[in-house]
Amino acid sequence: MIRFMVFISLLQVILGALFHDIGHLLGQEQNLPRMETHGAILGIQGHENLGAQFLKDHGLPEITYLMVKGHVDAKRYLVYKDQEYHDGKCKDVDVVGGTDRREDSGKQRLVL
Repeated sequence: MIRFMVFISLLQVILGALFHDIGHLLGQEQNLPRMETHGAILGIQGHENLGAQFLKDHGLPEITYLMVKGHVDAKRYLVYKDQEYHDGKCKDVDVVGGTDRREDSGKQRLVL
């Protein structure tokens, strides 16, 4: 029974990872506003919320849609916390709202 529960939990996490950007596809279909920086189109504004709501509405597990909803905040946190990521690996940080500079940003506040 425990092995089955671990498998189901792992499957829910894998689904969250696979669907984390589904809001981009949904937003393109609906012609929603795009994220752009330096002339490059990076996707759909608010795609994380759009994707999470879609998955919730279609009955996916809570952990799955919360991962989708939280992935942009996770990127902001990583940009704040990891200088190497900030310097070279995250080109769209200005579009997703910049780094998390709150006083308590040293704490991970995502609920996954």
